[in-house]
Amino acid sequence: MGDKKEEEDWEFSLEEEKIEEVKKEAKEKPALKRAREKKSQKLQLDKSEKTSFRQGRKKENSKLQKSNEVTYNPANPIDRFQAFILDIIIPAGLAYFIPKKFPDIVFKAAPYIGLESADSAYIYDQAAPIIQITLFIVVYLLATVPPLSRGASLGLKIKKLRLNHIDGGTLTFGSCLVRQSVGLILNIGSVVGIILPFLNSSKRTFHDFLFKSICEKDD
Repeated sequence: MGDKKEEEDWEFSLEEEKIEEVKKEAKEKPALKRAREKKSQKLQLDKSEKTSFRQGRKKENSKLQKSNEVTYNPANPIDRFQAFILDIIIPAGLAYFIPKKFPDIVFKAAPYIGLESADSAYIYDQAAPIIQITLFIVVYLLATVPPLSRGASLGLKIKKLRLNHIDGGTLTFGSCLVRQSVGLILNIGSVVGIILPFLNSSKRTFHDFLFKSICEKDD
């Protein structure tokens, strides 16, 4: 008799556990759904922005082509800023040290920038900053444009981010070249490029809007 009662109590406790699990799942599902909705956003494209889904995530977005709407997962602006810093470290380092290590480069370039003087120290002081800035821009563009046309620069890869066209494909080489040039001016020459992603829901910069690009988490 006691064994039967214990068996009934055990079965009853199992049923209670199942009920609690069902209740827990029912509570978790809406929370998970809200989390997914918060993580993934939708962007309605204008007619001028609709493209042929050239490459990249073409298959993923092809179903959305007719509705002219894409789903995206915007990158955190802080992660984007850190990726930018990572992208400029090597170009900045090379631009700074090359003229110091090889000063002949500065003296040979001086006549081309209108500097002629018998005082070598004067030539170096005037020409070196120009050479350094030029080297930085050239190395930065060489280091970022080709990989970005395939989806991600070194900094973006390290931060697990990806740059896409708003239609879900990748940007063309030409678009990346002009975009990076404009972005470099905005990020270094002003605070607009850094602050703007914090001020809009799609976390896009001015040059993102201009060249119809989106920086996303690369899951």
